[in-house]
Amino acid sequence: MERVLVVDDERECRHALADAIAAKGFEPETAEDGSAALKRIQKDPAGYGLVYTDLCMPQVGGLELVSQLAGLDPTIVAVLLTGHTSPASAVDALRAGAYDFLTKPFTSTELEMSLTRSTERRKMLLKHEEYRAHLERLLEERNAEILGTNHKLQELYTLGSQTYSFVDVEPKLTDFTRYADQHFHPDTFHLC
Repeated sequence: MERVLVVDDERECRHALADAIAAKGFEPETAEDGSAALKRIQKDPAGYGLVYTDLCMPQVGGLELVSQLAGLDPTIVAVLLTGHTSPASAVDALRAGAYDFLTKPFTSTELEMSLTRSTERRKMLLKHEEYRAHLERLLEERNAEILGTNHKLQELYTLGSQTYSFVDVEPKLTDFTRYADQHFHPDTFHLC
Protein backbone atom coordinates (compact mmCIF):
# COMPACT_ATOMS: atom_id res chain seq x y z
CA MET A 1 0.00 0.00 0.00
CA GLU A 2 1.40 3.36 -1.07
CA ARG A 3 1.84 6.01 1.63
CA VAL A 4 0.59 9.44 0.60
CA LEU A 5 1.47 12.63 2.43
CA VAL A 6 -1.30 15.23 2.24
CA VAL A 7 -0.08 18.78 2.89
CA ASP A 8 -2.54 21.64 3.35
CA ASP A 9 -2.72 24.49 5.84
CA GLU A 10 -6.55 24.24 5.93
CA ARG A 11 -7.41 21.49 8.39
CA GLU A 12 -10.78 20.59 6.80
CA CYS A 13 -9.29 20.31 3.30
CA ARG A 14 -6.35 18.27 4.59
CA HIS A 15 -8.54 15.72 6.38
CA ALA A 16 -11.17 15.54 3.63
CA LEU A 17 -8.47 14.77 1.07
CA ALA A 18 -6.82 12.22 3.38
CA ASP A 19 -10.20 10.48 3.84
CA ALA A 20 -10.82 10.44 0.08
CA ILE A 21 -7.34 9.01 -0.54
CA ALA A 22 -7.88 6.34 2.14
CA ALA A 23 -11.17 5.39 0.45
CA LYS A 24 -9.16 4.69 -2.73
CA GLY A 25 -6.99 2.15 -0.90
CA PHE A 26 -3.99 4.30 -0.04
CA GLU A 27 -2.40 5.05 3.34
CA PRO A 28 -2.60 8.82 3.87
CA GLU A 29 -0.78 10.90 6.45
CA THR A 30 -1.12 14.64 6.90
CA ALA A 31 1.07 17.67 7.47
CA GLU A 32 -0.20 21.19 8.18
CA ASP A 33 2.37 23.00 6.01
CA GLY A 34 5.40 22.55 3.78
CA SER A 35 7.84 22.88 6.65
CA ALA A 36 6.19 20.06 8.62
CA ALA A 37 6.06 17.95 5.44
CA LEU A 38 9.78 18.42 4.81
CA LYS A 39 10.60 17.38 8.39
CA ARG A 40 8.57 14.18 7.99
CA ILE A 41 10.11 13.33 4.65
CA GLN A 42 13.63 14.08 5.90
CA LYS A 43 13.08 11.60 8.76
CA ASP A 44 11.92 8.89 6.33
CA PRO A 45 12.69 9.82 2.69
CA ALA A 46 11.67 6.45 1.27
CA GLY A 47 8.53 6.35 3.39
CA TYR A 48 6.29 8.37 1.10
CA GLY A 49 5.55 7.54 -2.51
CA LEU A 50 3.18 10.40 -3.25
CA VAL A 51 2.81 13.93 -1.91
CA TYR A 52 -0.38 15.92 -2.51
CA THR A 53 0.28 19.50 -1.50
CA ASP A 54 -1.61 22.76 -1.58
CA LEU A 55 0.10 25.45 -3.63
CA CYS A 56 -0.47 28.45 -1.34
CA MET A 57 0.64 27.94 2.26
CA PRO A 58 2.47 30.14 4.78
CA GLN A 59 6.22 29.66 5.31
CA VAL A 60 7.08 26.82 2.91
CA GLY A 61 4.61 26.82 0.02
CA GLY A 62 3.77 24.00 -2.34
CA LEU A 63 6.20 25.04 -5.09
CA GLU A 64 9.10 25.23 -2.66
CA LEU A 65 8.15 21.89 -1.10
CA VAL A 66 7.94 20.20 -4.50
CA SER A 67 11.28 21.64 -5.62
CA GLN A 68 12.97 20.24 -2.49
CA LEU A 69 11.47 16.75 -2.80
CA ALA A 70 13.79 15.64 -5.61
CA GLY A 71 16.80 16.29 -3.39
CA LEU A 72 15.33 14.11 -0.65
CA ASP A 73 14.07 11.26 -2.84
CA PRO A 74 13.81 11.53 -6.63
CA THR A 75 11.15 8.80 -6.69
CA ILE A 76 8.55 10.80 -4.73
CA VAL A 77 5.74 11.92 -7.03
CA ALA A 78 4.30 15.35 -6.20
CA VAL A 79 0.84 16.65 -7.08
CA LEU A 80 0.01 20.32 -6.55
CA LEU A 81 -3.48 21.44 -5.53
CA THR A 82 -4.79 24.96 -5.96
CA GLY A 83 -8.04 26.89 -5.77
CA HIS A 84 -7.12 29.25 -8.59
CA THR A 85 -5.40 27.97 -11.65
CA SER A 86 -3.73 29.69 -14.52
CA PRO A 87 -1.51 28.41 -17.32
CA ALA A 88 1.43 30.19 -15.67
CA SER A 89 0.88 28.48 -12.29
CA ALA A 90 0.60 25.09 -14.00
CA VAL A 91 3.87 25.70 -15.84
CA ASP A 92 5.53 26.85 -12.60
CA ALA A 93 4.31 23.67 -10.88
CA LEU A 94 5.75 21.45 -13.59
CA ARG A 95 9.04 23.35 -13.59
CA ALA A 96 9.29 22.91 -9.82
CA GLY A 97 8.97 19.16 -10.30
CA ALA A 98 5.26 18.46 -9.82
CA TYR A 99 3.96 15.54 -11.82
CA ASP A 100 0.30 16.53 -11.71
CA PHE A 101 -1.81 19.57 -10.97
CA LEU A 102 -5.38 19.47 -9.58
CA THR A 103 -7.71 22.45 -9.33
CA LYS A 104 -9.93 22.64 -6.24
CA PRO A 105 -12.65 21.58 -6.04
CA PHE A 106 -11.98 18.31 -7.86
CA THR A 107 -14.20 15.27 -8.19
CA SER A 108 -13.63 11.81 -6.79
CA THR A 109 -13.00 10.59 -10.34
CA GLU A 110 -10.37 13.28 -10.95
CA LEU A 111 -8.64 12.31 -7.69
CA GLU A 112 -8.77 8.63 -8.61
CA MET A 113 -7.29 9.33 -12.05
CA SER A 114 -4.56 11.45 -10.48
CA LEU A 115 -3.75 8.72 -7.94
CA THR A 116 -3.59 6.12 -10.72
CA ARG A 117 -1.31 8.26 -12.91
CA SER A 118 0.88 9.20 -9.96
CA THR A 119 1.19 5.61 -8.78
CA GLU A 120 2.20 4.49 -12.27
CA ARG A 121 4.74 7.29 -12.39
CA ARG A 122 6.10 6.20 -9.00
CA LYS A 123 6.49 2.61 -10.21
CA MET A 124 8.34 3.81 -13.29
CA LEU A 125 10.64 6.02 -11.19
CA LEU A 126 11.40 3.14 -8.81
CA LYS A 127 12.25 0.86 -11.75
CA HIS A 128 14.41 3.60 -13.23
CA GLU A 129 16.22 4.06 -9.91
CA GLU A 130 16.70 0.30 -9.57
CA TYR A 131 18.09 0.12 -13.12
CA ARG A 132 20.37 3.10 -12.49
CA ALA A 133 21.73 1.45 -9.33
CA HIS A 134 22.26 -1.80 -11.27
CA LEU A 135 24.16 0.06 -14.00
CA GLU A 136 26.24 1.82 -11.37
CA ARG A 137 27.20 -1.54 -9.83
CA LEU A 138 28.09 -2.93 -13.28
CA LEU A 139 30.18 0.15 -14.01
CA GLU A 140 32.06 -0.25 -10.71
CA GLU A 141 32.68 -3.94 -11.49
CA ARG A 142 33.92 -3.14 -15.01
CA ASN A 143 36.15 -0.37 -13.69
CA ALA A 144 37.65 -2.82 -11.19
CA GLU A 145 38.23 -5.32 -14.02
CA ILE A 146 39.84 -2.63 -16.17
CA LEU A 147 42.10 -1.55 -13.30
CA GLY A 148 43.07 -5.19 -12.73
CA THR A 149 43.78 -5.67 -16.43
CA ASN A 150 45.77 -2.43 -16.51
CA HIS A 151 47.88 -3.64 -13.58
CA LYS A 152 48.54 -6.94 -15.39
CA LEU A 153 49.48 -5.08 -18.57
CA GLN A 154 51.92 -2.93 -16.61
CA GLU A 155 53.49 -6.09 -15.15
CA LEU A 156 53.78 -7.59 -18.65
CA TYR A 157 55.36 -4.39 -19.94
CA THR A 158 57.90 -4.44 -17.12
CA LEU A 159 58.68 -8.11 -17.77
CA GLY A 160 58.87 -7.40 -21.50
CA SER A 161 61.31 -4.55 -20.92
CA GLN A 162 63.49 -6.78 -18.79
CA THR A 163 63.32 -9.57 -21.37
CA TYR A 164 64.14 -7.11 -24.14
CA SER A 165 67.34 -6.16 -22.36
CA PHE A 166 68.30 -9.87 -22.34
CA VAL A 167 67.36 -10.28 -26.00
CA ASP A 168 69.43 -7.24 -26.81
CA VAL A 169 72.53 -9.10 -25.53
CA GLU A 170 72.99 -11.14 -28.75
CA PRO A 171 73.80 -8.15 -31.01
CA LYS A 172 76.12 -6.84 -28.31
CA LEU A 173 77.90 -10.21 -28.16
CA THR A 174 78.25 -10.18 -31.95
CA ASP A 175 79.76 -6.69 -31.84
CA PHE A 176 82.06 -7.76 -29.02
CA THR A 177 83.19 -10.86 -30.96
CA ARG A 178 83.87 -8.82 -34.11
CA TYR A 179 85.90 -6.31 -32.09
CA ALA A 180 87.84 -9.11 -30.42
CA ASP A 181 88.57 -10.77 -33.78
CA GLN A 182 89.90 -7.52 -35.18
CA HIS A 183 92.09 -6.64 -32.24
CA PHE A 184 93.26 -9.99 -30.90
CA HIS A 185 94.77 -12.99 -32.61
CA PRO A 186 91.99 -15.44 -33.46
CA ASP A 187 94.01 -18.45 -32.36
CA THR A 188 94.53 -17.15 -28.84
CA PHE A 189 91.11 -15.70 -28.14
CA HIS A 190 88.14 -17.97 -27.44
CA LEU A 191 84.81 -16.97 -26.16
CA CYS A 192 83.82 -20.35 -24.83
